[in-house]
Amino acid sequence: MKLNDFKNKKITVMGIGLNEGGRGTIIFLSKLGAKILATDLKTEKELAPSLKKLQPFKIKYVLGKHRRKDFLNVDLIIKNPAVSSNHPYLQIALKHHIPIESEIGIFYQLLNHQQPLIAVTGAKGKSTTAALIAFILKKYFKSVILGGNIGISILNQYFKIKPSSFIVLEVSAQQLEDLKKHKFRPQVAILTNILEDHLDRYHSFKKYIQTKKIIFQFQTFKDYLILNYDDQILKNISKSAKSKVYWFSFKQLPKSKKGIFVKNNNLMFNDGKKYKNFMNLKEFKINHQFQLEAIMAAVLVAFIYQIPVSIIKKAIKEFKWLPYRLSYLKTFRGIKIYNDSTATIPAATLKAIKTFHQPLALIMGGQDKKLNFNPLVEELETNPLIKKVIILNHPRYDASLKIKGLFKQKNGLNKIIEANSLKEALKKGINFLKKGEILLFSPAAASFGMFQNEFDRGREFTKVVKMLKYVYKG
Repeated sequence: MKLNDFKNKKITVMGIGLNEGGRGTIIFLSKLGAKILATDLKTEKELAPSLKKLQPFKIKYVLGKHRRKDFLNVDLIIKNPAVSSNHPYLQIALKHHIPIESEIGIFYQLLNHQQPLIAVTGAKGKSTTAALIAFILKKYFKSVILGGNIGISILNQYFKIKPSSFIVLEVSAQQLEDLKKHKFRPQVAILTNILEDHLDRYHSFKKYIQTKKIIFQFQTFKDYLILNYDDQILKNISKSAKSKVYWFSFKQLPKSKKGIFVKNNNLMFNDGKKYKNFMNLKEFKINHQFQLEAIMAAVLVAFIYQIPVSIIKKAIKEFKWLPYRLSYLKTFRGIKIYNDSTATIPAATLKAIKTFHQPLALIMGGQDKKLNFNPLVEELETNPLIKKVIILNHPRYDASLKIKGLFKQKNGLNKIIEANSLKEALKKGINFLKKGEILLFSPAAASFGMFQNEFDRGREFTKVVKMLKYVYKG
């Protein structure tokens, strides 16, 4: 694929969205002279922020619906990763031999594959890990490109790529699906963990796991694979890897497993022969285990590219952790408030709860992805540290209904209360807490309906917390 392949081509972009991916694709192709028709189920009002940024470009729009004819008599269709390949209109296009691509698929085909490519995926922690890896690399190498599922359009980064560039991609399961036909092969692949997710899209958890394996499926013995040793699923699937495997863990690694682990507040490196003390963790401000997991994975990437230890340490100290990921916001009346809006699955919220050892109130609820909430509700119902569970209500929040149903089955309805807004949830949570206790916002579900996405949800919660002293009456 070459840049001039798009000139004067009729292209339907399916899914504009409110993040950079759809917009970035449209801008990139428009600059190359393509004739764009952009279609989205969202309305003009819902898409206003994206449409405003697209005003300088000549684009035809079909909003609030998709039309069959827009997927016929075109040269190419580019779908948003959120759109399933089984969508009826995409199936019609395939029958008429119209090629279907994605933003990340186009980007990968346009690469000359001379630059080192580092790809990160996982159910939890992939954005933080990718961002930290890029930050460390930038301290040592002149050109580093970061993009993918992290909210940065990778096509908009394309013209910044130099022969000496390092490319860091955060890739979702959906993006890996789109990359499989191109035999996606990163030089370094990182899998942070595999937790039950997206079962509204995949027929089974097994299918979801198979999709995640694509990140290393086409690697060779020349490539590297970094895995979480504390994740049993990753241990199992590592057996099919052809690449060099490095591990990170909170437990001491066996001598046969090269990688990095935590021991007595130190990061230890295992080179396969002996253990070496790499650095004392007391040098850094680490708030929870998810940050430490990101550090371990990023350090292994830095080792692979022979970045000096002094530069690695400096980068970790200067790195600004991404928001809405178990982020401490403020202390109000002695109560510490945390924003974990990116917890869109029960397993993520379960992990978040277990990082605290003080009594807490949890704000949760949202839209279901056909996931199993039983283990989470069991923990919430039986754990004496969980004082109250505040469940967000909305007509589209079927996960909230599922959670309430499970509490009812366990005769635990006395532990839950309901709220129709973040402001109401926040106030009710504070009423049940005392000085030294925790208020945790970790929804365990998707946000659509009440919010645009989990980042919009996180921003809104932060706003409400900032205004707390003005609106709270208790």
